Amino acid sequence: MPSIVDGSVMIMGKAGSGVAMFSMGLFMGLQERVIACGVRLTIYGMVLRFVTGPLTVALGSLALGLRSNLLRIAIIQAALPQAIASFVFAQEYGLHATILSTA
Repeated sequence: MPSIVDGSVMIMGKAGSGVAMFSMGLFMGLQERVIACGVRLTIYGMVLRFVTGPLTVALGSLALGLRSNLLRIAIIQAALPQAIASFVFAQEYGLHATILSTA
């Protein structure tokens, strides 16, 4: 691949996540309510995301034999916020982007 094309693709690849995060912030800023899906559904989603998710990953990781740092890394990754990519796809295809931006 020519170096000019390779350099252009690399620049676009590095800018992709920043542009997606900017798009999500702009989308959230334009909403009339900060919590778009209601308090009850937000609390339910947070419990699933920050309690049930890491607990499930911990049990699965222990069953597979992960120990020490690998187990800790898996649990922390399970508790991290959702990926920006899921919001971008939801917004692109019109699938509850307001709920994903709240979570």
